[in-house]
Formats: sequence, C-alpha cells, structure tokens
Amino acid sequence: MQPSIAEVTALLTQPGAMFEIEERVIRGIPTRTWKNAAPSLQAVLTMSREHGDKPFLVYEDERTSFEQHFRQCARLARCMVDDHPDVIDAAVVGIPHKVLGEEVAAVVQVRSGSRVTQEDLQRHVALHLATFKVPVRIDLRAEPLPRNPNGKILKAVLKKEMMG
Repeated sequence: MQPSIAEVTALLTQPGAMFEIEERVIRGIPTRTWKNAAPSLQAVLTMSREHGDKPFLVYEDERTSFEQHFRQCARLARCMVDDHPDVIDAAVVGIPHKVLGEEVAAVVQVRSGSRVTQEDLQRHVALHLATFKVPVRIDLRAEPLPRNPNGKILKAVLKKEMMG
C-alpha cells in the first residue's frame, strides 16, 4: 500500500527534514515557511537555470519549471525597460529582509529629464506582474548601470550601493 499525500507531506516537512516547515510572521501575518529555504533570490534563480525543465512549483494542476521561473523573474526587469518610456535599463536584485531573507528590489536607469518616481514604476509593474513580484524598492539613476567587460550587469555592485 502506498503512503497517502498527507503521510508523505508529514515525512518531508518533519523537523530535521529537507522541507521542514516553520511558522514565521511576515508583514504581520503568521505564515508557514520552509526552514531550509534558499538563502537569497539570486540562489533561487541560479537553481532555476541549472534545473531547466524540471518542475519547480506544482500547485493543483499548474506546473512551473525552473526555466519558466527564471524567465518570469527576468521579465520583471524587461517589463520596466521594454514597456515604460522613461526607462533605459533595469536590474533586479534581492535586498535583505528580517524575516523573508530577501525581497525584490530594482535599480533603474531613467532617461535624462525624466520625472518618473519609484511609485510610478511600481504601479506600472503591478499592471503586468503579480503583486509579490513588484519591487518593494526601486532606486532611480541617470547614469548607466555598471557592467563587466562582457556587458553583464554587476548586480553585486548595485546591491552594495543599495545597502550603502
């Protein structure tokens, strides 16, 4: 006889197990979370690329692969750049959060003379993405985002600037 879903869930989420569950208060709401969750958004995204089309998230009859998850996260930055006339370039970074570990933030290069605000961009992104994907903080700048010689955005530099 095969174990039930409840039995398997209890086994996987028990104390000391890989998917151990604990309760944390997040934004004032008691929430069940994985105790051994990835330490950062960047770590989750790195895993997303490494596992390709394997299932990342399964909810009822909906399935999201690691690759789909990566693309959805990358879409946030593209959403601002491609869809907002005042945005030239953007990068998404994780910033520390006391309970969540990290939360979504962005650094955005805006056109010279732009009057766009963080709130404007948050509203814009909220029209295209789920609420939890909207950056809690958006730093606006006129200068280009820092890049390495290959053209890759230096997110560690941006994160350090945001923390500084």
